[in-house]
Amino acid sequence: MMNKSNILLFVAIAYGISWICWLPIVKFIPLNLSESPKSVIFFLVIGIYSPTISAILCSAIIGGWPTVKALIKKYILWRVEVVWYIAAILFFPFVYLLSVFAYRVSYGSIGSIHYGGFSILPVLVFVSILLGPLGEELGWRGFLLPFLERKYGFIKGSIVIGVIWTFWHAPLFWAKSGTAISGYPVSFLSVTIYLLFITGASFIFTLIYSRTNGSILLSILLHLSMNASGLIVSFLFPDIGLEGKLNIFYFSTVCVWILILCGLVFDFIYKIAFKKQIRTEKS
Repeated sequence: MMNKSNILLFVAIAYGISWICWLPIVKFIPLNLSESPKSVIFFLVIGIYSPTISAILCSAIIGGWPTVKALIKKYILWRVEVVWYIAAILFFPFVYLLSVFAYRVSYGSIGSIHYGGFSILPVLVFVSILLGPLGEELGWRGFLLPFLERKYGFIKGSIVIGVIWTFWHAPLFWAKSGTAISGYPVSFLSVTIYLLFITGASFIFTLIYSRTNGSILLSILLHLSMNASGLIVSFLFPDIGLEGKLNIFYFSTVCVWILILCGLVFDFIYKIAFKKQIRTEKS
């Protein structure tokens, strides 16, 4: 049975492994990871997989092999409604599509589309799934989320995991790549926007995880679409420059929260209408 001390241990191990690996190399992480020395890639990847490593270690401490086995089995929970596959794959591309449109309206031009970016799409997807989803989701959603949602509920649990997830990335803020705000001056505004984006994304992850009986596969697909969408926009619209890419990320944060608020309002109205219908039928 998980308790607060188990969660604190999980967070401490996840943060400890990643920060120990990342802090010495943060100045050596280039914009193009293919140009990195093998030693930098090695420590970067170990840090990325720290949530999974921590989840497995903590599960072993809590209940031994049976608990570890139950955790790992979440990878193969694939029998869920098709609508959740569609949501996991298309939510963030839709968000970034809205963001590009908002940028176009606000700034007047996005430059020409670099259609050659489509040719490297398979590489982007492959890199995106290795450097993020596979390393993180077993920890954040598979291990941490069930406890937080059970203890705090959907909204508060999503916020808590969003904050933990955000600042786990903190050393990479000062790298040239690794997060959406890497390569830019680290400021209160940029970190706040990143926190809002990740926390907003956490709501979507919690929703899909809870509606798919705890499928890590769907969480991985959602995480993949989130990471890949930003990369694809960067490759398709090279003329917008670094500042433009950051502004698109800011727009995407706004779009995520607008969609979340719309969903919450719709859910609230639906519940009121449903309760009213039940009262009418009883009377």
